[in-house]
Amino acid sequence: MPIFKFRVSWQEDDNIQRDIEILSGQTFEDLHQSIIKSFLLNPAWHATFGVLNEVGKRVYSIDTKVEKNIKGADFLSTRKTPIGALVS
Repeated sequence: MPIFKFRVSWQEDDNIQRDIEILSGQTFEDLHQSIIKSFLLNPAWHATFGVLNEVGKRVYSIDTKVEKNIKGADFLSTRKTPIGALVS
């Protein structure tokens, strides 16, 4: 199973970075929890991820507040969406 490596930086200080490795079968919720743990953030915080195309236009939005994926919805669920389904 492929492994994706994400470099996550703190918005206010680009010098604060974490490299996070996630298996393609893991979900965006797993990625969210890894970010929370690596930066020692409040676990109650919610997150929205954006998947961009080659020209930087947002194609998908994935949100922790969404419970299930519904066809044609504006946001997908972090719990139900595997990383490998949207990232290549």
